[in-house]
This record gives sequence, structure tokens and C-alpha cells, in this order.
Amino acid sequence: MKIPQNVYRIPDSVLGDICFRFLDNIPDHEKIDEVRVCFQIEQAHWFYEDFV
Repeated sequence: MKIPQNVYRIPDSVLGDICFRFLDNIPDHEKIDEVRVCFQIEQAHWFYEDFV
């Protein structure tokens, strides 16, 4: 599937950095808590909005 030229894509390096900062470093016992994971995703969103 070809992505249209006018669609913005987040660079893989940025997604990798955000995943590392906010998702990969969650302790294993917290990864099973849906609320905690959603909180981390929200933090990642605001980090992206503010700094990227």
C-alpha cells in the first residue's frame, strides 16, 4: 500500500525514542496494569507534543 505524499509520518527514530522512554522501561509488574500502560501512552503523547 502506497502512502499519499500529503500524509505526515512520524519518523521511526522518533517513535523508537518515545517507546524506549515511556513504554520499554515500564517495570514488568506494571505492564499488566492497563491503567498504568495508558498513563504512559498519555505521557508519551504529551512529550511528543511538547518536544518533538
